Order: sequence, then structure tokens, then C-alpha cells
Amino acid sequence: MEQQTPVWKKVLVVFGVLSLVSLLLIVVAGLFVKKAAEDFLVDIETELPAVAEEGVRFAATHSQAECVDEGLRRVLPCGAIELSCIMRGGLFGQSCLDAANPDPELCAEVPVAGGSFGLGDWAQAECRDRGHADSTSCISFFGQTVGAYCLQQSAGD
Repeated sequence: MEQQTPVWKKVLVVFGVLSLVSLLLIVVAGLFVKKAAEDFLVDIETELPAVAEEGVRFAATHSQAECVDEGLRRVLPCGAIELSCIMRGGLFGQSCLDAANPDPELCAEVPVAGGSFGLGDWAQAECRDRGHADSTSCISFFGQTVGAYCLQQSAGD
């Protein structure tokens, strides 16, 4: 007479197989994420110097206000979590502002003494005034690019 396998042993075998399959899926997903992150970093590393150069070339024939407008135009299509897109637009704006002829009016309204809260409020107001009140990329651009530029300029005075 054949002996039947107890239910608890069957449950353990099924649990073990499911655990092994889950572990393999996690490893494969981890390798995929690692490869995607490496590709992202290589793309950014090779692309960012070209973006900075583009900002410098743009500044040769444009004002700082036009640098801001062009940088903003580049970041507006970026989603809130598209960091590489926001980084490219910000770097363009930063290099353009640094290379363009200084305009004393650019930083006149920027609260350089108010700290990050004042700067954040200013960035939100600036985006609202330009018709982009709900744009995270706009607020980021003004706070991190234009605001940082103005803070740097005020520190150098």
C-alpha cells in the first residue's frame, strides 16, 4: 500500500518553489534596474558637457533674460520626476547665465537674503506670473537655476 505525502509537506514544497521563483525574479529585476541606472549615468555624463557648451554659445548672442526664457522653455515639458530632463534645462540655464553679459535687473526681485523659503516662494510666484503655476519643473528651474545664480552673485558682491 502506497503512503500519501502529508499536506504540510506539500505546502512546504509549494512555498519553497514560490520563494525560489520570487527570489529569481527579484535578482533579474535588480540586474535590469542596475543596467538601466548605468545607462542613464553614462548618457548624462556624456550629454551634460554638450548642454553646458550649448548654453555658452546661446549666451554669446542673447541676454540673461533670454537665457532664462530659453532654459524655462527647455524644462517646461519635463515631468516632475524626469530628473535628467530638468538637469539638462537647468544646466543650460546655468551656463548661459554665467556666460551672458550681466543684467542688474535679473536678480533685482530675487530674495537672496531670505533663505530657501523666500526663494521657493519667489520661484512659485515667478512661475504663476508666467502662467505655469502648477509646473514643478518651472519652480525647480527658477529656484535652483536662477535663484542659485542670484545667490552666487550676491555672495560675490
